[in-house]
Amino acid sequence: MKTHLKQASGPNSHKPVQSQSKKTIAIITAAVAIVVVAVFIIGAMIEQPSGEAVVTVNDTTIKIENTNTLLDAEKGINKVSDKIDLALLKARYAKVNTSSINSTIDNFKSTYGNDYLTTAEQIIGYPITNEQDIRDYLALSLYTEQLFNEFLPITEEQIQAKYAEGYENQVCARHILIEDQTQAQTVLDAISAGEYSVEDVVADKSIVGEEITIKEASDLSCFGKGKMVAPFEEAAFALEIGKTSSELVQTDFGYHIINVYDTKNPELDETLTQTITDELRSADKTQANYTKFMSELRNEATIVFTDEAFKTAYDEYLVNLETPTE
Repeated sequence: MKTHLKQASGPNSHKPVQSQSKKTIAIITAAVAIVVVAVFIIGAMIEQPSGEAVVTVNDTTIKIENTNTLLDAEKGINKVSDKIDLALLKARYAKVNTSSINSTIDNFKSTYGNDYLTTAEQIIGYPITNEQDIRDYLALSLYTEQLFNEFLPITEEQIQAKYAEGYENQVCARHILIEDQTQAQTVLDAISAGEYSVEDVVADKSIVGEEITIKEASDLSCFGKGKMVAPFEEAAFALEIGKTSSELVQTDFGYHIINVYDTKNPELDETLTQTITDELRSADKTQANYTKFMSELRNEATIVFTDEAFKTAYDEYLVNLETPTE
């Protein structure tokens, strides 16, 4: 960077700078230099990951701690693979919001204290040596969402069809579930006779008497078609607002008494659109598809290992990962 000095003007511009001024400038210059060096060193300490360089993915060097024991550890190569996948996804997609990562780690520390790394290792399934390992694992999950968004596009036609099928016309219902048919019929007879209502039982199960065992009595809120088991759905959608089923509805869970108290047609706004999109995409968010999509990204990348042993282990891992199981 070039530094330009503006030429002085005025009656004293021809006078030489006093020696004291020269000393002051020298001191300031030295101080600035020290600060610059300090900032550079601190910045380098913050930005550079700890550990030994294992692999370079394009221009990103991946460092991992305890590499001397990593290959001997169970699923140690899985950790290397995740780090490589994260580097590939980071280079392709926008940065993820780290607030959820910070919150998860804070909660984890609060819950498990000094054992949080050990517990994380048990959950994740491969060696965890520091907090950054957990951060990388959580970040990979967030970046994977962007991967699926790109490789599993959802069309407007699909969203509209799903909305019409399971969201456009909803019923809002309460129900009572009893496993014993005789007991369930006793409660239905009491409701039909006006002794109490489904709403009353949802509010206070003891109202049916000690001889009746209720498995569940709850407000199910509003739901569309395809959300409940078939016999329940059919009965609920056949009821008018304010009506209670006149017969017991049998499912694999037991015997239901259903009361519909409202209907709903939710607007297909941004929130519901995202909900439907996630639902449509969820069936295809499989390990097989993840492996397929990441394989395409790996083929486009330059991946160079510093140790032949890691390269061999990684290649074998990918072969096993990409080989279909019968």
